[in-house]
Amino acid sequence: MIAFGQTRRQMIVVTAVPVADISVMVGIAVVTVTVSMPVAVTMIVIGAVIVVTIVLAVAVAIALGRGDGASERQRQQSTCASAE
Repeated sequence: MIAFGQTRRQMIVVTAVPVADISVMVGIAVVTVTVSMPVAVTMIVIGAVIVVTIVLAVAVAIALGRGDGASERQRQQSTCASAE
């Protein structure tokens, strides 16, 4: 590991660099996971809110459409009854 002509001090610096790299990489990974978790949860919540909103809008549209159809049928029945 020590090349010919190197001192012990140089060897310590060389061997300390990989340990520092590993700790930096672990720190970056922890920060990335810590930051990405709330982002993922936020995205899931936003997606759920969008889906629920669309479902409710469709349900209201269907209910209103059927309500209009019912009143239209009542008008037709009253028109037919008055014609007889």
